[in-house]
Amino acid sequence: KGAYDGKLSEGVRIHKREDGEEEYLFIQNYMDTPAEEILFSEKLFDLEEGRMVDSVKPEAYDVKILKKKK
Repeated sequence: KGAYDGKLSEGVRIHKREDGEEEYLFIQNYMDTPAEEILFSEKLFDLEEGRMVDSVKPEAYDVKILKKKK
């Protein structure tokens, strides 16, 4: 089961990539308006903010990159 299994705002996509030790989530908002907050079932590391988060709220045309240990 993934860190996020809920419904996403229109225009928001989550792409997952993995290496041998970590999983990366690329959250992209393709809309010209902010997306609804996305809540996760576990804490993930936000690479841009440099801290653990349990939710993100992508702005218009935003990309968030999160990672977690596999």
